[in-house]
This record gives sequence, structure tokens and C-alpha cells, in this order.
Amino acid sequence: MPHPKLILLSFTLFLFASCSSEADSHVQAQAVEEAVKSVSEMTEEELVAHAASIHERVLTLDTHDDIPFNFATENVDPGIRGSGGRQVDLPKMREGKLDVGTFIVYVGQTARTPANYEKAKEDAMTKFNAIHRM
Repeated sequence: MPHPKLILLSFTLFLFASCSSEADSHVQAQAVEEAVKSVSEMTEEELVAHAASIHERVLTLDTHDDIPFNFATENVDPGIRGSGGRQVDLPKMREGKLDVGTFIVYVGQTARTPANYEKAKEDAMTKFNAIHRM
């Protein structure tokens, strides 16, 4: 896991980069400079507390969570921590205070034939139905 100072500085720089005008950029540059100085002087405990307070106030999202074909079954239960060897499950999402998870319905591409289109549709529906079960 990246060092908390690096995460906090990256977030601060992201906010700086998202400024819409030159005047905003100047104000944000000063804020970034102060934040960097403040963060660099924090103890590890203060830094973790500061990062946690930011995390409480922002929307956190995972924009791409692949699922297997046996998702939301006895073999891969998203309601059980660590089920099926997955990195993301509902208990971990709650513990980590993840607000949004985008579960992906991906099926591999094959030759473009009527039979393969039907198979892709069936596979996609398997994953859609698993997400609904979750």
C-alpha cells in the first residue's frame, strides 16, 4: 500500500490540477504549498487521522470491478469477506467506506457469428443476474 503522505499529496495535487481558471490556480497553488508543508510536518498518527477525516467527507468509488461467471453464488459470495479470493466484496466495501462500486459485465470477444452473439448475450445475462442477486 502506498505511504499515506503520498496518497494525501497526490489527492491535493489532483485538486490543484482540476482548477478552472488562472486565478483559481494561483489560490490553489498557495493552498497546495501550505498543505505540503503541513503534511510533511505531521507524525504518522496525525497523518492517518487527517487522511481519515478527508475520507469521511469525500465520495469514494471503484470504477471497475470485474466479476467472474460464478459471482453471487456459493462459490463467490460477495456478502462474505474474502469469498472466492476476490479483492472487493461487500464487507470490505463497508469497512473501507467505499461508497460506490461499479461491477463490470465483461464477456470476451469472439468471431462475429449469430451463435457467438447469442453466447455473449447469455454470458452477459449471467453476470447481470449475478449483480442483481448481490
